[in-house]
Amino acid sequence: MKKTLFMLAVTGLALTSCSQEDVVYVNHRNDDAITFRARMNRPTKAQDFTTENLDSFKVYGYLGDINEIETEGPLTDYFKKAVEFKRDMTDNDNLSMYFTSDETYYWPNDGSWFSFLAYAPSDLTGVSSNTNGELHFSNFEVNPDIEKQIDLIAEAGAGAKDPELDGWDELFLYFKHALTKVYVSAAKNSNPEFDIEVAGVKISNIAMKGDCVFNGLSREDDEIHFDWTPSSELGEVVYIFDNPVKIEEDSTPLMDRDAANGSFLLIPQQLLNDRKFTEDSNMIAFNFKEGVAYISLLVRVVHTGSNAVMYPFKEGVEDITETVDGKQYAWASFPVGSLWSAQRYVEYVVDFSRGLGYVAPGAREDLEYTTILGPEIRFTEEVAEWSEGLYSDVGESHVVDVDQRDVEDPFGE
Repeated sequence: MKKTLFMLAVTGLALTSCSQEDVVYVNHRNDDAITFRARMNRPTKAQDFTTENLDSFKVYGYLGDINEIETEGPLTDYFKKAVEFKRDMTDNDNLSMYFTSDETYYWPNDGSWFSFLAYAPSDLTGVSSNTNGELHFSNFEVNPDIEKQIDLIAEAGAGAKDPELDGWDELFLYFKHALTKVYVSAAKNSNPEFDIEVAGVKISNIAMKGDCVFNGLSREDDEIHFDWTPSSELGEVVYIFDNPVKIEEDSTPLMDRDAANGSFLLIPQQLLNDRKFTEDSNMIAFNFKEGVAYISLLVRVVHTGSNAVMYPFKEGVEDITETVDGKQYAWASFPVGSLWSAQRYVEYVVDFSRGLGYVAPGAREDLEYTTILGPEIRFTEEVAEWSEGLYSDVGESHVVDVDQRDVEDPFGE
């Protein structure tokens, strides 16, 4: 314990619940055996990995310094495989705080540099590594059920023992998120004539699979280590709320990035879109048509005076209608054209004051893509960094008006 070689910090894995104190150590409790130690006492956040809920991870071990590959040449495979380190439940003094491997591995004792490539979850298939300091994730697939989605994390680092010193050089490994965290945070209803409830969120026409290469070489802090190749096969993710949310005049939360299962974990990608720009490059019009990516909200609209259900329509939207708590809701949609990057949050803040969007694809042909309660919908797209347990604004924010005034509004006047 006095001779700590290695600190592996799983920060950024629990949103705002993590801090610089959430650390995993690599040390040598038994001579020079490689073990890991976790220190954390904080809440767990659903899909996100933390040092508290991370039961195991796998590590590729190499002789050589991963950051000197370009000058010194490729690394030398030492572990010969991905070695799983599991939480050790036998240490009574520090219960559940150590990670050990079934087979013991030892640190080089001659001053040689040793490099690690680590990832989780440890039961993930299609993972390989090479002596050029890369992890390859093949055919990674997102589960369409938000409650079954997983957080994919990876990191690399190198260290060496000085044989003339009774100690070890410290090395920090901060696991990085390979995916994009996406959520719809709020909406508002400034029209008192209608009561609006939202019962779910759906994102459609997005890549659900992809191949990814993690490059473990040191980079600038703002550079992304993950290179994704999304599949051309498109799908969708759906989240039906436990309880429908009534939209008030002020902003009303829908999904919560800090809550359990409060956001989607998705493949980084450029969403398919058909958009137009004004001369000042403000996005004012997405053309909503077949094939573009879109977000849908499962909504129910009731006229406050007559108590009549305005949406779902009585006819034509049966295929996009769902029953929640005994009431009928239907999907209302709007197109998006975002660039999703690894290690990022993307937040969509929806404004219902100009309209609810458009009848979702899948309705009767003469109704789909038509407007609901107004000719346009406005939303703000905000991008932030997903690292070191913090939500950090990276200065990317766009206010988007989706306006198709040439499309007939089924509500009329």
